[in-house]
Amino acid sequence: MEPNTALAPEIIWFNPSEEYLEDPRKMLGLIHQSSARKGMLCSYYGVDLEDDETGVWVMGWQTLSHHQQFMADASYVDFIIPVMDSMVGTGEITQLLLQDDQELVKALKAPLTAFIYITLRPLHDRAYELEPLAYIDNPDILKPTLHWIAKAPGFIKQWTGLRVEDGKTVYHVIEWETYEHHKNLPSLPNFHELIDLSKPCFVGAPTIFHVPFDVSADDAFDAPITEFCFAKPKNAEQKSEVVDLLNSLTKGLDKCYGPTLGTTREDSNTISLVMGWDTVKAHVDAVAGHETVVKIAGLADLEVLHAPLKKHVTA
Repeated sequence: MEPNTALAPEIIWFNPSEEYLEDPRKMLGLIHQSSARKGMLCSYYGVDLEDDETGVWVMGWQTLSHHQQFMADASYVDFIIPVMDSMVGTGEITQLLLQDDQELVKALKAPLTAFIYITLRPLHDRAYELEPLAYIDNPDILKPTLHWIAKAPGFIKQWTGLRVEDGKTVYHVIEWETYEHHKNLPSLPNFHELIDLSKPCFVGAPTIFHVPFDVSADDAFDAPITEFCFAKPKNAEQKSEVVDLLNSLTKGLDKCYGPTLGTTREDSNTISLVMGWDTVKAHVDAVAGHETVVKIAGLADLEVLHAPLKKHVTA
């Protein structure tokens, strides 16, 4: 790179896949070949010192526009397939624009690079509080994306809804015939259309995970309120006990719809439970002081969220 060149680095934290770990040079070579003449000036790869199961990529783009134009180019498919194959789930992505790349490059070339993220608090006024996200202001913004997905091979059904707890996180639930049908989406010749259609819908990269449920979860997703419970045993050896307790709990609850369990493909130690309710209050009342819930909470870290989901039917 020329001295004092502007740089738009993209920083990605990710869980390496088995394919990546078996032959990192092969995977990285494919990524380099497809991006070298598309505005990428440099790239660095490493491992998180605090968590050796987490990898980090720093891709230095000439400008944000170069990166965005590449994403819209037909050749982007050749780039994104090895990127997705290298990851388990989605990575955490940050991108910024620097007017002078030299100090960053020095840091990246050092034996050890520290990454420090500082979240600045915005000016707190009503204009900021009331500014709506694109989806909240116009839920129809998702329709083109939903129509495209509905025509993809292996697609079965899909639902969307807004998380009750924060009022701004959108859930998009898609049923596929197999995991491979979703994984192979980037290989479709028109995959770039999905990328273009989805751009207005996201602030940052979406979080994606897959759960093969024991039985159909349709009744839970079709209910007025869907509960998403993620249980991560504090001790991996207690996973079977947590699963047994969750199964026991769902069989002993009244007025719920279609409870079902599954282990997330991206993290074998996270158990996902979904069930439907008439209201959030109905769920809270049903589990308040429940002995089994107390036992589960003692064995696992729990995250419980709710969303009213809408099924999308495409003619």
